Amino acid sequence: MAKKQSIGLTSYVTRLLFLAFGGAILIAVLAVVTFLMMLQMNFITPSNSGETAARNTIENLSKEGRFSTNFDASYFDYIYFDADGKVLASSLKNEALTKIKARYDNRDEKYTNGTYLKFSDGTYCLFVWQYQALFTNPWLRKHLPRPELLFIVFTLLALAFYSILVIRFSSKHLRKKIALINQATLQVAQQDLDSPIKTKSGIKEFDRTLHSMEEMRQALKKSLVQQWHDQQQKKQELASLSHDIKTPLTIISGNSELLLEDHLPAAQKESAQAIFEASQRAQHYLQLLQQVTNFEMLTKEKSKVSVEELLKEVDAILRPLAKQKQLSITYSFPPELQIFGDKFNLVRVLITLGENALAYSTVGEITISVTEKNQMIYFVVKDSGPGFSAEALKHATEMFWQQDQSRSTNTNYGIGLALAKRVAEDHGGTIRLENEAGGAKVTFTIKNEN
Repeated sequence: MAKKQSIGLTSYVTRLLFLAFGGAILIAVLAVVTFLMMLQMNFITPSNSGETAARNTIENLSKEGRFSTNFDASYFDYIYFDADGKVLASSLKNEALTKIKARYDNRDEKYTNGTYLKFSDGTYCLFVWQYQALFTNPWLRKHLPRPELLFIVFTLLALAFYSILVIRFSSKHLRKKIALINQATLQVAQQDLDSPIKTKSGIKEFDRTLHSMEEMRQALKKSLVQQWHDQQQKKQELASLSHDIKTPLTIISGNSELLLEDHLPAAQKESAQAIFEASQRAQHYLQLLQQVTNFEMLTKEKSKVSVEELLKEVDAILRPLAKQKQLSITYSFPPELQIFGDKFNLVRVLITLGENALAYSTVGEITISVTEKNQMIYFVVKDSGPGFSAEALKHATEMFWQQDQSRSTNTNYGIGLALAKRVAEDHGGTIRLENEAGGAKVTFTIKNEN
């Protein structure tokens, strides 16, 4: 089967216009043919039928020499007067009669659609007709409008109905073709770069646009794949470099710590102390670098896990820290609750939230509660600290944001809550920071896909 060739937009629009005007002309022709057939079949009379009938009647009455009602007045009207102008008989009544008398009051004038007939006894008769087609059936003639009017009305209705059909047909076909461009645009916007874009719409101009979008998709995919490979390579190099730096830093830190245990002169001990503190600070920076790098490279594998199992791992880390600060941690959760998620990162986030709560609390207890509602899991961590500042409520989940950037000894590098936010979003959830009476509250929410 031969493939259907695309046509130009001008040809496409020309075809639609030809369809519209050609159909309209065909409807008009069919209407005229129908009207002529009705005339031929004597279903309706010609427009001059009134005049013909009236003149035949006049001719017959002229031969008789007197007025008689032995004629068919279906196609014309008449008024019979006596010698003094009094109406003796008429096919008209009331207002119609008055109007005709006033309009044709001059018996000596020649009218195009009316005439007078005088009789020998002094009486006379006015005959009036209209140039219009009429139904031959008396009932139709009485109850329906004139055939010409019906012909015009039905023709206009047919044209209107046909116009609606053409508009619907044209818009439906154009929508299908435009939908291909919309679909291609949406596909690129949603970064679906694996599925090829359909480049055949039947209209050359549309095909060229779709073909350009397909080339753009391929180029964008190639660029993103290359960019991803470059990023992965950089991450691998960064991970390797941070791993290599860790060994000499550990040696420097360990040796400086050993020197501090020896009995050194004050000046040397001060230098050794400075070396030890600098190495500790460098190790903190290296841990920060590794944390960010490892998070980006981490394979997020989700599996079914119980909340109780999660909290046991979290408690194993947080309980000793709480004991050092003489704080208590309480947990509340449904024992049977199971979730489907990335266990490693979920534990990591809960430990981060717990460590933050412990860091800012001096008395009281830390509470970690878990609830489920509408297929959403809510992890709520509350502490007894001073709460979040107004700035922290706005920016604390931003990567590398710190409350006080001038404090170089601050070990909070502004990444814990940012990573928690990313894990929440990866699980279809959110993280919300709040202040309550007596402390701060962090709500970590994920969608339960179990």
